[in-house]
Amino acid sequence: MRTSLEALPTELIEMIVKFLPFRDIACLRLTSRNIEGKASEGSFTTLFHHKKVTLHARRLDDLVRMTHQSHLVCRLRHLTVIGPVGLGKARSKYRADEHVPLLAEAFRNLKTNSPAGHLVSLSLRAAVVSSCPDAIKWSEFWTVVRRTFKVTMAALNEANLCVADHLDLFGGATGYSLEFDAFVIFTLRKVPVGMFMHLKRLTLSLSSPLVATSEDNSYVPDNQSQSLHTGAALRIILNVSRIMPELERVNLHWYDVGEDASSSVVHYATPSDTTGFSAPLHLKKCSLAGVVVSEDDLLQFITSVRPARLKMKNVRLVSGTYNSLFKYLTLPDTPTTSYNLGNIFEDCGKPVHFNIPKKSKYPQESLASRGPLTLSRHISDPRQGDITYQLGAGTRPPQRYNDWPNRVMEEFGPPAFKCFDLVDPLSIRNDVEIGYRYM
Repeated sequence: MRTSLEALPTELIEMIVKFLPFRDIACLRLTSRNIEGKASEGSFTTLFHHKKVTLHARRLDDLVRMTHQSHLVCRLRHLTVIGPVGLGKARSKYRADEHVPLLAEAFRNLKTNSPAGHLVSLSLRAAVVSSCPDAIKWSEFWTVVRRTFKVTMAALNEANLCVADHLDLFGGATGYSLEFDAFVIFTLRKVPVGMFMHLKRLTLSLSSPLVATSEDNSYVPDNQSQSLHTGAALRIILNVSRIMPELERVNLHWYDVGEDASSSVVHYATPSDTTGFSAPLHLKKCSLAGVVVSEDDLLQFITSVRPARLKMKNVRLVSGTYNSLFKYLTLPDTPTTSYNLGNIFEDCGKPVHFNIPKKSKYPQESLASRGPLTLSRHISDPRQGDITYQLGAGTRPPQRYNDWPNRVMEEFGPPAFKCFDLVDPLSIRNDVEIGYRYM
């Protein structure tokens, strides 16, 4: 005989489930098979759309088992792969022979058992574990990041699982990023057709490769190496249409590692395999933050991707001026319909002040007479016209912005320490928190 609860239609059970915490929903599903079926649809399945998994054998083995047995886990759409930092030398040893097959098997299970047969988004992060020592080498984050990227891409390649919308490579990190040569090497390899065929958004935080040892004195001053590396990264992004032909948005963040930047430059050639080649990128939106670049490299990139919307923040020119870019943005036939330019620099770090009227609550500030540091315009703006500017005397902001250098340093670098220095791991902020009982 059916209970009064079992007699309720699925729609009412669904409404009840919406107001229950996860533990209560789990208990409700255990009351009967009839209730389990009704309570396991609709909003309950959305609880399984997002998941974080750590590159650790036990966690990966759990993911393989769940994606093979549970139809609910196979509803997974948005996956975050986390590289654990601070496990110690014995347990942090690179286990590609173990991690890649496990993650690839989980990806194959998702491809076979999930309704869509693909992931909507894939994000990579690194985070300290709860048992992390009080001080670790800053370079350990870079080691873990590179390992996480290498393992995840290898597993994705082996399973040929499609990421349909968003690939986020450490975009939410503060204080670490992916060395750009690792991204270059990956994009030049042969990628299975379909893996990123329908990808729409690419978010990535890159940096120059770190020096190999603490005795390496190959640092090139005046941002020269940073500019060479950024220019190479921009050029390789222009070629990702080979594996990401439907890409619409690129969000590039560059982290300045300062004197720890290696002077070596990655030399790459156009892939001999051109079967996946497609037309150049024409982006709907492009965001550049923290890049250290020459005028020629920046102009070539912007005019090649032809973004409908452009955002630049904390961009620094090491040579040339912004005049050529600003002229392009104001051409009658420019494809860029809106742009936001903020805190950009040229001529050894001098801030750009735009020549537009500025109303300031602080009329005594000398910067007010030079114009604002930001400029936002849309093609429909009646104030459209040539972009003119003047340079400030230096990078120091008004007195009321005393914390400004610290905030910029946290987001874009360079850090106050060297890559082989011991740092407090909790000072490296992240948008992901993890902890383990058995690590």
